[in-house]
Amino acid sequence: MRPLRLEMTAFGPYAGTVILPLEELGKNGLYLITGVTGAGKTSIFDAITFALYGQASGKNRSARALRSKYADPTVETEVKLTFEHRGKEYTITRKPDQERVKKRGEGTVDAKAEVEFCAPGQSPITKINEVDSAIKELLGIDREQFSQIAMISQGDFMRLLTAGTDERMVIFRKLFGTEIFKELQKRLLAEKSQAEKQFEQVRGTIQGYIKDVLPEEENTENISRVVRLIEEKLQADETEETELRKRIAAIDEQSGVLQQEIGKAEEVAKAKASLQTIDQEIEAARQAIATAKAKLQEEEQKAPRRKEITTAIAKLESQKPEYEELKKIRDTQTEAETQLKDAETKAANAEDNKQKYQEETAKLEREAEEKKDAKLRVAELESAIAVIQEKQKRIEELETAVEELDRLETSFAKAQNAYLEAKAHYENCSDEYERMNRHFLDAQAGIIAEQLVPGAPCPVCGSMEHPSPAPIAAEAPSEAELNEKRETMQKAASEQQAKSTKAGELNGQKNNALETIGREAARVLGAVGDGAETGEAFVVEIKKRIQESSAALRGDYDKESADLKTEEASVKRLAELDEQIKKTRDELGKAEKIITEAAQQKAVLQEKTKALTASAEEKSAKLEYESLDKLNEAIGLLQQEDRALEAAYEVARKDCEEKTKQEIGFAGRKKELEGIVSRGTEIDLEAARQKLTEISEEKKAAQERQQELNTRMQIHRNAVEKISQQSEAMKEAEDELKWIKVLSDTAGGTLTEKEKITLETYVQMAYFDRILQKANARFRIMSDNQYEFKSRRESDNKRSKTGLDLDIIDHYNGSERSVETLSGGESFMASLSLALGLSDEIQASSGGIELDTLFVDEGFGTLDEDTLAQAMRALSKIAENDRLVGIISHVSELKEKITKQIVVTKRKTGGSTATIITD
Repeated sequence: MRPLRLEMTAFGPYAGTVILPLEELGKNGLYLITGVTGAGKTSIFDAITFALYGQASGKNRSARALRSKYADPTVETEVKLTFEHRGKEYTITRKPDQERVKKRGEGTVDAKAEVEFCAPGQSPITKINEVDSAIKELLGIDREQFSQIAMISQGDFMRLLTAGTDERMVIFRKLFGTEIFKELQKRLLAEKSQAEKQFEQVRGTIQGYIKDVLPEEENTENISRVVRLIEEKLQADETEETELRKRIAAIDEQSGVLQQEIGKAEEVAKAKASLQTIDQEIEAARQAIATAKAKLQEEEQKAPRRKEITTAIAKLESQKPEYEELKKIRDTQTEAETQLKDAETKAANAEDNKQKYQEETAKLEREAEEKKDAKLRVAELESAIAVIQEKQKRIEELETAVEELDRLETSFAKAQNAYLEAKAHYENCSDEYERMNRHFLDAQAGIIAEQLVPGAPCPVCGSMEHPSPAPIAAEAPSEAELNEKRETMQKAASEQQAKSTKAGELNGQKNNALETIGREAARVLGAVGDGAETGEAFVVEIKKRIQESSAALRGDYDKESADLKTEEASVKRLAELDEQIKKTRDELGKAEKIITEAAQQKAVLQEKTKALTASAEEKSAKLEYESLDKLNEAIGLLQQEDRALEAAYEVARKDCEEKTKQEIGFAGRKKELEGIVSRGTEIDLEAARQKLTEISEEKKAAQERQQELNTRMQIHRNAVEKISQQSEAMKEAEDELKWIKVLSDTAGGTLTEKEKITLETYVQMAYFDRILQKANARFRIMSDNQYEFKSRRESDNKRSKTGLDLDIIDHYNGSERSVETLSGGESFMASLSLALGLSDEIQASSGGIELDTLFVDEGFGTLDEDTLAQAMRALSKIAENDRLVGIISHVSELKEKITKQIVVTKRKTGGSTATIITD
């Protein structure tokens, strides 16, 4: 990836738009990014990183914080980067989350981040997550890896140089993603802990089972012996339980015999006691039967009344049709009366409506009569307004013509003055030329006179004597000066002629305009003056008449317009009145129709009501009851009496039957008791019951003991079974613990008397060796073959972690020592070499990615001249084979050594700018 063009707007220290055509730096070699501290050198790399990944290169700078504090509020922060990758050109434009000025109104709004990524042959991508994925897929690295590879920051890699194993582990874990091996260590350690916990849990479970059944046993480790002791106890309990089961069976048999004997004896005793009271119960039952029969006979004597009731009910039921007919007549009468009232109400309402609509129609017709000429008045007013508008238009045109005349007057006056000035200038130039020409001619005579020789003829007159030769004037011009003055005079003459022509044209235009205004004023305003005036007073009079006519027309227009609005409202109201009159007339017709219909309906209903009233009175006079409801009420009372008589009879009948059944039952019971007494035997009930209690207590004790034995036997059986099962589980847990412990201790570097190297450190050591191999290639060049890195594999003791410690070999004296013994300049060379080696290794481990540009930030100020030259040779070697190396520094010596530069300048007014120098 090689940047070709970078545009930064309101970004970091750059307030405006800074465009850097980076392709001018070429495809390889060194270039310098220089400027004072704080000017914005590193911000260039930040801008490239932000364009690609939407984040700055530093950890503590958010995208929103990249906005320039010097930028105008109306300018939005934006970075646009064009870059080349594997022969193809790409462009990406990003804007961060930021506040921007509202496009309408005052204040600001939060603007969301935006992005556009253009790849050759593809449509632009504008979704942030899709662009981020596309950039990562294209370059093969994420933002953090890009920052580590493309930017060599002195401070960061000085820490890597002097770090110990623990700190380098953290750094390499982040750089090479060895977290997975650390997680594997943690997982193995967790599984080891879990296996130990599982083993102890199973062993504790077995110990618990043993303590439950053998609480007095102290030696619980010999599981086979413990199981044998439990089985011996179980066998003894089983023997005792068998004997108890036999004894309980014998008790049950004996108890059964006793219970049978006691039961029979108790039955005979109960039968004897019952016989003593049964005769009394039989006698009482017979007396109750006699009472019940008397009550039944009494109820049977009420049978004739029930027949009377039945006959009366039948007679009343037969009269129901007559009552129903009377009800229909009365219902019809009520309905007719209701309809009659409705008709009367309807007629009264219609009368009210008729009166209301008659009055409303008359009122509307009067208003319509008043407004009937409104349409004619509207037409007249519109015509009058049109005439006024036409007059106003002509006056406005005349006013415009007068204004144009004023402009022509002003222009003519200026042109006239310009002509007079040009004329004066020409006359001055002409007088000066004539003067100079005279002097020139006089000078010509003086020149000839100067050449006269006594005795030689004069070339002008031929005289041989020359008594008074003409002298040469001191102010005489040269021929060139005379020619120049003649050109000036001719130019002034041309200018005089042009300005005279211009003034003449304007005067003609002015006179024509004045003539036209006079004709138009006469047509629009009437006669002005005596009709032949054309002077200034004439124009003033026209202007005055224009103002007076305009004011009068505006007044007329306003009055006619107000009248027009009034008449237009009347026309509109007239249309509304026509519609309202039509509606009121319709409603009036409806009311009159309702009145007529209601009158007819009232006459019919009055006759109908009268007839129904007479019919109802005639019908009612022939009937016993007032209405059908009263008839039904009488029938109901008779039916209620009949039901009461029937119910009383049924109660007496059932009571008589019940008492008879009881007497029969008592007689049967007496016979049964006499049989029990005759067949029974006599025993000592108290002794038998005492014996039964004794053997029941014995059985209860035996059962409790049996339950105790069964519970204990079940516990023992379960214990033997569980101990056997858990013994197998404990053996499996112990086997698993053995191999997982070895694996975890190996990965965690905690094996006894072994090097304390974890699995993650072992993997990182492979990376570290490759980094040192690449770093030494640079370190030997920079140190003039004095120094070389070497990893320290062994620690001072077996308890400390090791594997990533770093020493140096000093080839000048053949010693090995700590990197911490290097001087400041040597430390810079070492850290730069280590950083370059690390960058190469990250690129290699990231799939051979192509980054054609590298940035090295600061640190050169600590180097002497020789060391600086060596560092430059190493960096130049990196810059071979189509690779650019940008050095970010303000060291003055580098400005002389590196010709290609990006110069960052910090302005006093705020903000910075940057330019590229390639010479």
